[in-house]
Amino acid sequence: MGQRHTRSHNGLMTTFNKQVILLLINPNEPTSRCCLRLAHDLASIINGFTGNHIIENCKKLKWPESMVRKIESDAFSSRRTRLMDRIVRYGEAASLSDAEIYTCFYAISPFVDEIMLASYGQEWESVDDWQIYDIYAKFIVLCGILDPPPNAAKDLNNEINHHYEAFHAQQIKIICENIENHLRNQKLIFSGISFGNWLTMTLEHFCEIAVINSSPEAIRNVTNTAHMLLQFSFMHPKLWFHDPFTLCCAAVNSAATFLGAGTWGSWYRVLARTAVRHGILLDSPTISLLEPGEVVHMVQQFGRRVLVDLPYRGFCSLHDGAGLQILQELPNNDLLSSMTGWLHAELQSPYRDMMRWIFTNRTGSYRSLKEKYAKKERCEVSTFVFHNGQLCRNDAME
Repeated sequence: MGQRHTRSHNGLMTTFNKQVILLLINPNEPTSRCCLRLAHDLASIINGFTGNHIIENCKKLKWPESMVRKIESDAFSSRRTRLMDRIVRYGEAASLSDAEIYTCFYAISPFVDEIMLASYGQEWESVDDWQIYDIYAKFIVLCGILDPPPNAAKDLNNEINHHYEAFHAQQIKIICENIENHLRNQKLIFSGISFGNWLTMTLEHFCEIAVINSSPEAIRNVTNTAHMLLQFSFMHPKLWFHDPFTLCCAAVNSAATFLGAGTWGSWYRVLARTAVRHGILLDSPTISLLEPGEVVHMVQQFGRRVLVDLPYRGFCSLHDGAGLQILQELPNNDLLSSMTGWLHAELQSPYRDMMRWIFTNRTGSYRSLKEKYAKKERCEVSTFVFHNGQLCRNDAME
């Protein structure tokens, strides 16, 4: 009897474990499909604490199959970037959330090239400093607002009539009608939540993990930087067609890395004052001194000596050889890698390196995006500059 009871108990536990694992892998599995209610409840608790259901749903997000990726010319890339950048401007003016901005990007993505082709080379295209793409952006944002202002459509119609000749104005209105028809037929809700909301929840969930045990200000800085980088990547001609989840991971990884606050990769906290040197030998020239509390990112280990690339590129020691620990690995150092499937090194190029461009003065195509993130409520992150491999405020360098 005892053996039979044990086998029965073990069989029940095996079934219970399988049920929990299956529910974690498939968080949208109906309750009726789970034969053990307790397994469903436990999976729900785990999902709630770990955000697993958010991550798994975000991983399922793909660009629409009808999205065209054939047009790669600079002429079309610059036009598409301008359109997306203006969606940020007018979306901000209309008080759209980051999630709603992402949903606008997604909704228009299959038809961007169609819009470009409809206007490319037309007489009206270059009138008033390419005003046509501002008008398209305003219209797209207007279509995405649940309760638009009463006179918004009328005002936009008057603006078209004001800027363009009657024949051209009529052609532009036809293009706008086609955009509206496309947008109405576009699927924007997945598992009961919008495309943009899944992205936003995932990004902010990862940011909280990346700067775990940090101050609220540090979390806000990383989160705002990640949002800026994600919106930038949706405009960047070489990044925008990558999977949304991948771009979300790259944005968080880049934000945490740029600000030197993240745990995505081999991050270590300095416990004792130490030097970063040019070479692996202890008598090589000093690049800089690191103070307790600072964090470094390790690239490669050579015994007790390690190569770091942030905040400086050079060599330092894990311990002094006599028992004094100098660098201590940050907690949950591999948590984000485990949750996402992306290693820090895999996100450095091309994602991280390309995302650095938004912080240079050579990105005139992203003017609206920079203006949005230059505001105080956005932590003024677009005004940050790189100094010794880290993003910091201008006043912090003085």
